[in-house]
Amino acid sequence: MSNKLPSPKVLDTQSKVKIDRWVDINSEECSNLDPDAKLARDWIKKYVGDFLFTDTDGRIWGESDNGYYPFHFEVGKRLYGYRISKSASN
Repeated sequence: MSNKLPSPKVLDTQSKVKIDRWVDINSEECSNLDPDAKLARDWIKKYVGDFLFTDTDGRIWGESDNGYYPFHFEVGKRLYGYRISKSASN
């Protein structure tokens, strides 16, 4: 894992996974959209700082040998990325 994540713009450009919308993990919207929102919150609590990281916009990312990827879920044909609003730089 790198010591510092690239900027949100660089992360979006390099990612093969293209997110349609970012939603706050603690929002009602996320709970309504994602049937596994509780599991995602548990993973975030457990793995942010180890395997998952937030960018300056509070969006959650992981890293593999192929670059960074957004922590996300799919509903229909849309991809939703998880975000922690309180982690975003103001």
